[in-house]
Amino acid sequence: MTFVQTLLKHTASYESPTSFWKWSAYACIAAVLRDNVWLEDGDSKLYPNVYIIFLAASAQRKGRPVTLAEHLIYLVDNVKVISGRSSIQAILQEIGHTETDEKGKIKPSGSAIFLAPELAAGIVSDDQSIQILTDIYDYKSVGHTTNLIGRGKFKVDKLIFSMFGASNEELLKSIYTTKAIYGGLLGRTFLIKPDEFRKSNAFPEGNEVGFRELVNGLKEISELLGKATFTWEAREFYRVWYTEFREEAKKKDDRAGIFGRFHTNVKKLSTILAANELKLEIEKRHVEEAIEEGLKLIKNYNSFILSSGKSTIAEAGGTVLEILAASNGHLVDRRSIIRDHWMNFDPDTLDKVIVAFETAGLIQIQVSGTMVYYKLSEKGEETIGKKGAGA
Repeated sequence: MTFVQTLLKHTASYESPTSFWKWSAYACIAAVLRDNVWLEDGDSKLYPNVYIIFLAASAQRKGRPVTLAEHLIYLVDNVKVISGRSSIQAILQEIGHTETDEKGKIKPSGSAIFLAPELAAGIVSDDQSIQILTDIYDYKSVGHTTNLIGRGKFKVDKLIFSMFGASNEELLKSIYTTKAIYGGLLGRTFLIKPDEFRKSNAFPEGNEVGFRELVNGLKEISELLGKATFTWEAREFYRVWYTEFREEAKKKDDRAGIFGRFHTNVKKLSTILAANELKLEIEKRHVEEAIEEGLKLIKNYNSFILSSGKSTIAEAGGTVLEILAASNGHLVDRRSIIRDHWMNFDPDTLDKVIVAFETAGLIQIQVSGTMVYYKLSEKGEETIGKKGAGA
């Protein structure tokens, strides 16, 4: 079994949802790959470091996957593990320090993962945190220099930084503010929500043998070294997908940069999925899985952005009427509305709008198999026409 499969099996009896365990496995792999594995990215390198945040209400079992990941990464002992409450400036200074192990061997500096079961309690929020976290996500061949009053000037020659934490919606807003959303930090973050509610287990049992298998599996991954490459088939698949995706993305309101960063996140996750199989060669199926995993998260970004005050049901209703009016009487399928306007409203908001409009007799709904279509009714067309004439 792969490391991810082993971790999912090991944690099957716990109450935390599968999505949290799977992404905790991805965080572990990203951390131990540190700067040992990379993709060629023009004149630079793309490392598989990641920002992963679990977003769930209190008591939804989001802390245990983070603490398990911290324990596993710590035992592999090839990357700096930072936790506890700290400012991002202090974290950077800590990353730049070299350390020695028990045998006196110097541990390389520059690669680190910061972990926080509650992100708002881990990161000291200030005006610079968002900008710094956004900046250090991307590798810089000249290193990262910080000059702070009281701390002096220090430089990290090769900074490969991952962040893994959890929070609830209200607390996360203290870190992922409007500046973080529209300044690029959210687009650099994998935002994970629960995908299930597991049955209760009042007395979960440990499994030392299974835990040791996890440590050994992660150590094997940590020994990978070199440039990751795409097979010819994977390159062609990615190229075609990316070209089409980019053309579609430019039509969307993407102020948060979710679509703009999506292709980079796909490359990083593809590398992690290949490493999970102890491979440096990325195959087509890795790319396909990475795309699928990423697309599942679109609704998470959407709901978080909306909860930060971007849209209302009234605004969504106006948009839906505009869409249907522009169709000139043709049917418009629900999926296309969600796909093309995910930045304006989420599926739940759309459903509320549709129920209100159908009750008012403004629209008609048609169902064909699994597809749902909408169109303006005669009353709806008259209403839109009167509004247009009044304007």
